[in-house]
Amino acid sequence: MSVGQDFDRSLLERKERTELIAIAESLGEKPPSRAKKADIVDHILKLVNVDPGGSGSRATGATTRGGPDAGRPVAAAAGGAAAGGEAAA
Repeated sequence: MSVGQDFDRSLLERKERTELIAIAESLGEKPPSRAKKADIVDHILKLVNVDPGGSGSRATGATTRGGPDAGRPVAAAAGGAAAGGEAAA
């Protein structure tokens, strides 16, 4: 498995723990020595910027969120002067 490949949770879960450690190390970060296999899978998915909790889709990042405000920076969508230029009355 190379860094350019898509990392699929189910594919990673089928690998041996030693293989998962080698993958994480090849990505530049060694997982903790007592980490469980599932934790190593999550660690790898975080290293390649894939949402570890879900379907293998790329994470959207910390600056945006879903819903009607999708694409807006989180701080601006939260309200206040940054959201609409006006303070709440």
